[in-house]
Amino acid sequence: MAEVVKPDGAKADDPKADKESGIAPKRSRGPPKNEDIWQHFTKLKDAGKYHNYWYVECKGCRNAFQMRFVPGNDPEAPEPTPIVSRIPDMRRHLTKCKFVTEYVPDLIMPTRPAKMHKGDKCDKKPKIWIDKDERELRRRDMEHRWDMERRRMALEEQKNARVDQKLARQEEEAQINRRILLAKAQEAELQLKVAQAKARQELLQAGMSHDEIDVVLHRSVSPKGDTLV
Repeated sequence: MAEVVKPDGAKADDPKADKESGIAPKRSRGPPKNEDIWQHFTKLKDAGKYHNYWYVECKGCRNAFQMRFVPGNDPEAPEPTPIVSRIPDMRRHLTKCKFVTEYVPDLIMPTRPAKMHKGDKCDKKPKIWIDKDERELRRRDMEHRWDMERRRMALEEQKNARVDQKLARQEEEAQINRRILLAKAQEAELQLKVAQAKARQELLQAGMSHDEIDVVLHRSVSPKGDTLV
């Protein structure tokens, strides 16, 4: 019995015996689990974390951005945007990225709930904010248009009021001129009658008859070209 227990105890104390045992070491979490995806990304340790996830950056996008001025490359390659190191997000980026050619997506995608294809809450928040911004911009645009329309109508009313005032002044001036001309005509007619009365009196004193005086006065009043019958 002692000889049987002694080798077992020796194996337990010997570190080499642990390595030779059939117990597999605990597997650590990290890139080796999805090495085909992680090899296309760089971990951004200076960018902090999103909960328990690091921010990563696509190597293909970074290389295209740095080499955009080299002839033959895309001059409009955008600067890469950091993404959260979640495998579905990274796989989705590699599927859409045009600067990564070595990645071959799996033909059989893991079955996930339908909510994964609609985007998580973080993806929905920007859309909601975009809708709010669009509604705010539309509201401000409508208010600006209404304000401009009100100003245009106010200017139009002021213009019409000035035109009406001008027409009223012109009408008033025309009436005043007509009254002045009528007064002058009445004054001239009165002066003519006074002159005729004086002339008639002088002609009567000179010995002329009333008929002769009427003829003379009629000739003096009648315009040129009229003939007496």
